[in-house]
Amino acid sequence: MYRFLFLAVIVVASTGCASMGGPKVTWPWKDPACATYPCTDAEAHRNYHAAIAYCRDVHNHYERFGNRRSSANLGIAAVGTLAGAVISPIAKGTSATAWSGLSGSTNALQASIDQSFAPAIVANRLAAVKTALTSGATAFDAAQTTDKKVNTAIEMAAVCSMAPGEADKNSFKALTQ
Repeated sequence: MYRFLFLAVIVVASTGCASMGGPKVTWPWKDPACATYPCTDAEAHRNYHAAIAYCRDVHNHYERFGNRRSSANLGIAAVGTLAGAVISPIAKGTSATAWSGLSGSTNALQASIDQSFAPAIVANRLAAVKTALTSGATAFDAAQTTDKKVNTAIEMAAVCSMAPGEADKNSFKALTQ
């Protein structure tokens, strides 16, 4: 019996939970944005390119998040199948009931994951990051000084990082109205 439980834990860890992680998006400014002030034109463009790369990384992170949902569903389905079709029939007494319950619970969990991480929410997050990047690029082009361009680039990255949360807020607000 313990071998089957161990197998179920391994399947969840290797397919579902392990696939939920991923590379972290790292804020590009650990050092001052410019060596001296006022910033040079080269420094302004270096910061702008760092902001674009950061926004792209945020976008890719949320795109991978949408793809990982299907991996989690596969892991949960594997555990439910093992519990319901393999372990439950050979178990006895309350143990059989528990394994059958686990099988049913995994089905409910899969439905919950599909509803909670709906593709529409992921699409809204991606669109919000793209809008933040586009607006930031327009503001960068309109900035009159190199210092303002650097500040605009950093602000663009900050807005990209917060855009998915804003998209989620708007999605939930739309659902409740």
